[in-house]
Amino acid sequence: MALSAIEKKSAYDEETILTLMETLKDPVPYIQSEAMFLLERLGKPAIPYLLKQMDSPDETQKWRVFHILAKNKVRKIIPLLKQNIKAAQITVHEAKEIIS
Repeated sequence: MALSAIEKKSAYDEETILTLMETLKDPVPYIQSEAMFLLERLGKPAIPYLLKQMDSPDETQKWRVFHILAKNKVRKIIPLLKQNIKAAQITVHEAKEIIS
């Protein structure tokens, strides 16, 4: 499913969320960024899928997921943030937004 088609959807189902999650691993940075944007915009329905990715051995994938969760102010990541601050590479401003 093309990202442009996903963006036009009015509702996101599990298949769409999983497609976006897989797209985060795309070798093309623009495609990764678009998937991140759509997952950020999707918000709450994507959070359980994103949290599962926090166990990923792929540090780059963790970084992307941290950013999406931070944008959605998911408090569950605070302990993970403390453990993985280097992997997260989020700004101090973003970390403050999560905590506040």
